[in-house]
Amino acid sequence: MNISQIYIFVTIIVLAVITLLVFVIGKRGKEIPINKTLFAIGLLIVGIAVVLLLIDVIESGVAAIIGIVGIGLIAASGRSNIKRMR
Repeated sequence: MNISQIYIFVTIIVLAVITLLVFVIGKRGKEIPINKTLFAIGLLIVGIAVVLLLIDVIESGVAAIIGIVGIGLIAASGRSNIKRMR
């Protein structure tokens, strides 16, 4: 594992943890309704990106893109039940 892979690995993990903390803590103590299926799929995709990066199957750039897609799914899982203002 070279230095660029370590940076991508740490970035993916930090972004996933921050996103997870936002959902656990919520906004000002309020619970945020989440789509659990979308959240689980996002975590699975992030985990796959990390594992593939660690075993040197994919390059760091590809792992970053896959991780961003997974983190996007995690973020989108909390917005599915929010009412939109007209």
